[in-house]
Amino acid sequence: MSESFFIKLLQSGQVRIEDGTIMFLNEFFLLTPVKTFLKMRETLLKKMGLNGEDFFKEMGKYQVSHAVQRYSKTIGFEKLDKMKITEFGVNVMDLMGQGEYKILSFDGENGEIVVTSKNVPTAKEYLLLYGKSKKPIDSFVCGIWEEAFSRVLDKNLKCIETKCIACGDKICQFEIFPAKKSK
Repeated sequence: MSESFFIKLLQSGQVRIEDGTIMFLNEFFLLTPVKTFLKMRETLLKKMGLNGEDFFKEMGKYQVSHAVQRYSKTIGFEKLDKMKITEFGVNVMDLMGQGEYKILSFDGENGEIVVTSKNVPTAKEYLLLYGKSKKPIDSFVCGIWEEAFSRVLDKNLKCIETKCIACGDKICQFEIFPAKKSK
């Protein structure tokens, strides 16, 4: 985890725990076990079929869109350099327990980015609970990266997970590219 980033947020009052609540950048947060998230995912997929993956992707996009509104008010998000915004996003993902991410490649001009993580908790826990998945499972994270980079680059982008720890890969890999281009 980015301890220094977390310490800075604590020192500035951007992370507070009071009266049984957690406030992170002026937003209430819940600490929820990954097993609970995966059970919710499993239940929704059974009830919704493949549309459940779309649901989780939309939830990831929703999280980012609301975060951008919040961060615009608290840190002047829109005034930051694209790479500073990207670093901030990677730090926030780490801080939220979504895993430690690395930008493998970043071609802002063409809207092509590759992000990897060796420790996405949903994928690691899925593998332990259910065994190997036949396909990548991190549609929520795909939604986060898709919306985040679409906003950073001001382009309509798409994200797909091309490698997944839940499938037995060593890493989860997310490829972001222009929505009109197919992969």
